[in-house]
Amino acid sequence: DHFRELIERKVPVAVIDHEYSEDQIADSIETDEAASARAVAEHLISLGHKQIACLSSREAAWQAWAVRRRECFEQAVEDLNGAPVKSWRLNAWGTDGLEIAREILSQSPRPTAVFAVTDHEALYLYEAAAELGIEIPRDLSVVGFADLDFAANLRPALATMRQRPREIGRRAAQLILDRLDGEMFDSPPTTIKVGADLIVRKSTGRAAEG
Repeated sequence: DHFRELIERKVPVAVIDHEYSEDQIADSIETDEAASARAVAEHLISLGHKQIACLSSREAAWQAWAVRRRECFEQAVEDLNGAPVKSWRLNAWGTDGLEIAREILSQSPRPTAVFAVTDHEALYLYEAAAELGIEIPRDLSVVGFADLDFAANLRPALATMRQRPREIGRRAAQLILDRLDGEMFDSPPTTIKVGADLIVRKSTGRAAEG
């Protein structure tokens, strides 16, 4: 509703990492979730993983990116591996991350690889694995998303998808300036997708035999 009021007043609006399911009213700059999810899926499958799981966040209404990231990963693994991904997500308050991670790692058969939709969820997997005597990456491969400041300092260092915040910010600013300059004044809202980069570290390895 606030966006509509701004747009009616001819104030340009650009949103970051929010997907409009319908009625797009503002310019949008998004991480290319489909390409990113496929890169993670290809990496894990190339290491021989077949039992692959996904740990998502709360998926609140304002977390459209989380829903899209999980769904794209599920689809990529099914396309490449011919098997469905079992996914979990945190509760509405985001307070049960460790509990959910324990549940994932207590499955039979246990996943040999888990994709966490952000590096924060990956931390829960590390903690649960330590509690259960599961060694990363010997027994379990973990991939996060975002390459937050702690990812490289985890033991083992976390493999993750590194987003491109500078490029995202630059593209958003350019859209705003183009609207202000009148170059795109009457053009419909547009969506720009920005790639991400797979950073392979020590948290992934070949699937254990058997």
